[in-house]
Amino acid sequence: KQEDAHIRYRMIHTPEIRENFPFDFELELTYALKGNSLSITFEVTNTGTETMFCGFGWHPGLRAPVVPGKGSKADCRLVMPEGGSITRFGVNDKCQLTGENLQLGTDRPIRRTEEELDATMLFQGDNPALRSLTLEDPASGIDLRVDFRDFSHFGLWSEPEKEYICIEPSMGFDDSVDQEPFDQKVGVVKIEPRGKDIRSATITASFKRT
Repeated sequence: KQEDAHIRYRMIHTPEIRENFPFDFELELTYALKGNSLSITFEVTNTGTETMFCGFGWHPGLRAPVVPGKGSKADCRLVMPEGGSITRFGVNDKCQLTGENLQLGTDRPIRRTEEELDATMLFQGDNPALRSLTLEDPASGIDLRVDFRDFSHFGLWSEPEKEYICIEPSMGFDDSVDQEPFDQKVGVVKIEPRGKDIRSATITASFKRT
């Protein structure tokens, strides 16, 4: 019988961390492998006496094409559930938010260029039902679906001509050109003293006949 496997990492604030992040906290990351799915759960606890603001996310890189030498990265599609819309954030060459945003429908695959991926493509999904993105690889017949209902934002990134694409669920983004206070940043998480924030995301592989 195949047993599920998991591993848990734990981090707490230290004087060194306090120099750059001025809050007392505990972070637990749990990875769990079950069948064809790999999940991650973030559990962030505010162990201090003041309201804490933070951002966090996942940075998984998915092979594209999934099987080396079979198909191409360009042939892989990035598909979301149909019938909705998402916001694409405009960014400059420093990945700062410019405020020049676009509304995109989810009925078609997300279009991207190597240059756009290298600069990072940033999105917001207000509807939790749409927070799922599948890398479809027609050559291998393997789909890799990332489900992130708990995360309001996601990014797409890869190095030019490298055979992978990172699908990055996140809470909180990079700075803006006109920087707002940290506690007002896009997607920032607010945790009251002794409170906690728990969010999960999952990657699932599915296999089709080719």
